Amino acid sequence: MRPSSRHPFSREELDHAFGEYPPLLTVREAAQLLRVSPSTIHHRIARGELRSASRGKKPTLLIRDRLVREYFRD
Repeated sequence: MRPSSRHPFSREELDHAFGEYPPLLTVREAAQLLRVSPSTIHHRIARGELRSASRGKKPTLLIRDRLVREYFRD
């Protein structure tokens, strides 16, 4: 299955590469997955470069597959 131009990675590629991580990630898990600091994740969320799955005062969660696609979109 070939990924579309909108999604640079297919679902199978994401599962193969990042399947050890749960579908919803904390900021710390997202930082570990991308090998960046948690503050980088927070800054990119604040700038609108990454979207979190949680709102308000709840702990910030990110959807794994969307996180990878958004992070590597640049």
